[in-house]
Amino acid sequence: HASNVIKNAIKSGILPKTFWMITGFENQDDLGENRQFLKETMELGAIPRWITALCVIPETNLFKNTEKYKLY
Repeated sequence: HASNVIKNAIKSGILPKTFWMITGFENQDDLGENRQFLKETMELGAIPRWITALCVIPETNLFKNTEKYKLY
């Protein structure tokens, strides 16, 4: 579980940094869960280093095959 990884890293003297990507395909419930998970990781001591939005351009392979790339 991610919380155990963060706790163990801090116990070992490692300052964990997290990187986040939002695809734009999330529904409001998913976004809420993502926000809560980000908050929890910060409360455990992880530092959010980067939050990025993934830009999916219409008519590209990424756009046409969102399930293949697990963007749902």
